Amino acid sequence: MMYHENEINIYSDDGVRLSLWKIEPISTNSDTNVFLTHGAFSNKDICFCIAKYLAERNITCWILEWRSHGSSENYAKSFDFETIALYDMKAAFDYLIHNVKLKSFHCVTHSAGGIFFNIFLCKMQNYKDNINKIVFFSCQSYGASYSIYSRLKLHISNFVSYLIGYTPGRLLGLGPHNEDYCIMKQWFKWNLTGKFLDKKSNDYKHLMKGVKSEILSIRGENDTFIAPKQGCDRFLADFGSKNKQLKSCGLSTGYLQNYNHSTIFLSLCAKKEIWPLVYEWLDCKGTSMSR
Repeated sequence: MMYHENEINIYSDDGVRLSLWKIEPISTNSDTNVFLTHGAFSNKDICFCIAKYLAERNITCWILEWRSHGSSENYAKSFDFETIALYDMKAAFDYLIHNVKLKSFHCVTHSAGGIFFNIFLCKMQNYKDNINKIVFFSCQSYGASYSIYSRLKLHISNFVSYLIGYTPGRLLGLGPHNEDYCIMKQWFKWNLTGKFLDKKSNDYKHLMKGVKSEILSIRGENDTFIAPKQGCDRFLADFGSKNKQLKSCGLSTGYLQNYNHSTIFLSLCAKKEIWPLVYEWLDCKGTSMSR
């Protein structure tokens, strides 16, 4: 084993205990740091393998498990995207900046983890200078309604989640956690309306123009519901970054398989051809990607 794993307990401003996992190389000192976080229905496990891959290449990784997921405290109250962004994300970033004394670091997120991260940067823009490069996996928040079929599927999913009070992630094979309707209804609303607004109707799209970090967005060709190409295109276009790229990975674009929402981030094929793209992007080996 060429890495060391350590769980650190941190606390949000509203008193919730959160697990921040440090995955670091053993043999040498690492000057490069990467913050990672998972999406809905998931926990650190989906991030662990790519973190280990990066740690074996002399990069220290920090994985945040947000409230009610993984080893973090089970929060009894309902919460939404802003709760995670303004409390959990802030707690992790404050720890890295003030306790670890990191001046800057890269960020890699999967699915809803990228939306939390984006809202955090939009709402707390004083943290933007601490962010180097960004990698979004399977991430968009207002472009999934691109056809009659996709819109109908969104309406049905929203209605079923409303009726039972949660989205059954375990039953649907989306991950080990179910998600409360309080958080999922925001995602459904944003995608059904095409608007990305906070609870006071402030438009996140305008605030995204202030995010200037270089961004690599990666999605799977078979991810046609949660992160379709049309949605990822729109999401990426609204950032103010000069260098931003979207990669849709599938057989038609020269990859080993038609990746879906999860396999693009965690699979044997992803280890062979997707994770090296991330390492190339983060390790500053040039911003002109090989594919």
